[in-house]
Amino acid sequence: MIRPGIYLLALLVLLAPLPMGCVHCWSFYLLLVLVNIASLLLLRDEQEEKKDRCHYFLYGFLALGLFQLLPLPKFLLKLISPSAAKLLTRAGLQFKFHPLSLLPASSFLYLVGFSSFLLLGITLWKRKWTREEYLILVRAIILTGLVQSLFSILKFAGKSKKIFVVWGPHTIFPSGTLRNPDHLSALLEITLPVALGYLIYKIKRDGIGFFLRSWEFAILVSPIFILAGIFLSGSRAGLAATFLSLYAFAQILVQRISHTGYRRGYRQIFLLFLAVILVLGGLFTFKKGVPAVRHKIWALSLKAFFSYPIFGSGLGTFPDLIETYRKEPEFTALIEHAHNDYLEVLTETGIIGGFLLLYPLILIFYRTYKKWELRRYPLVKYLGAGFISSVIAVGFHSFFDFPLRVPAISLLFILTFSAASTIVHLRRRR
Repeated sequence: MIRPGIYLLALLVLLAPLPMGCVHCWSFYLLLVLVNIASLLLLRDEQEEKKDRCHYFLYGFLALGLFQLLPLPKFLLKLISPSAAKLLTRAGLQFKFHPLSLLPASSFLYLVGFSSFLLLGITLWKRKWTREEYLILVRAIILTGLVQSLFSILKFAGKSKKIFVVWGPHTIFPSGTLRNPDHLSALLEITLPVALGYLIYKIKRDGIGFFLRSWEFAILVSPIFILAGIFLSGSRAGLAATFLSLYAFAQILVQRISHTGYRRGYRQIFLLFLAVILVLGGLFTFKKGVPAVRHKIWALSLKAFFSYPIFGSGLGTFPDLIETYRKEPEFTALIEHAHNDYLEVLTETGIIGGFLLLYPLILIFYRTYKKWELRRYPLVKYLGAGFISSVIAVGFHSFFDFPLRVPAISLLFILTFSAASTIVHLRRRR
């Protein structure tokens, strides 16, 4: 029996990108409410016994966020975060107590959002899944990519810069229903490897002749449209991330069917290829125009990080904090993000927050891959390869943009990451 929480989650994946990726306040808070409802519904399901305790680090990140909101005496604030005390004093604020966060209200709102997504991620990671539930969510992920790609293709063909003809962001490149083309590319690069994994699984199970008679025909040809949508987005980091994920997808599958003696060579080639992609991605990003400004934003972000290296300046404080470091006149627009998710996390939560957030994710991903290598069940082998490649794509893209700061993409990433880490435990029905 498929639980209602799975259907609600699939619906959220489909609808979340439609209102500009849920970046507006009303859509973001509505998404959080629905995410919490889905989590509570899924918490009632059967749970798996797991000895892995990586999620405790994520609880630690949550505790750090709460600690940033705790009012501290002035002398203690000077001791723990002297840069925060100096900035508050320079701003003319007279205080006896103040939290580590420079903007407690912003930090509180970010913490609420993080708590909701954390609850969902841990719930998905702990519950016991069935084959049918995976397939429902996989189809929802693929349909999301297909719908966004079709919007982009129609906008490009009709030379319209607006969503639904009359409304939407004015962008040079198609952006689907999202805020900008980079966000669209990040969403599509998650869905593409999943679509490829599902396609190969269906071919292996049913044969090539099922295409014309299957009701899933649109889903099965979706990789073509999704790839077209990525190219139309014009995102350089997105194109590099897509190229990397496709290579990773092919690499790990070939490695599974190749002789063991060749694996070391495959790994060396993969590492070399990854280094080349990282260099090319950096070169693409440093082109004139917006990427040049992005380079300067990174430099300012590093200055902010070194001023708040241990505990950070507070969740959600980056846009206001970075203004205190801006001195060059060419910075005219508001800088909302660091265009590097890792750097922004370090700036807002310091080394401690960066460790508590990134270490468990890297460790879970590594253990997931090692378990996936041992599985022979076709559903696990091919869909697992798709999920793993999607995580790689987002991890790379996050070096050059802020996809995980878009709620709809964060939801899709959490679902994909959770699916990757749980599908390796799925057992074939006898």
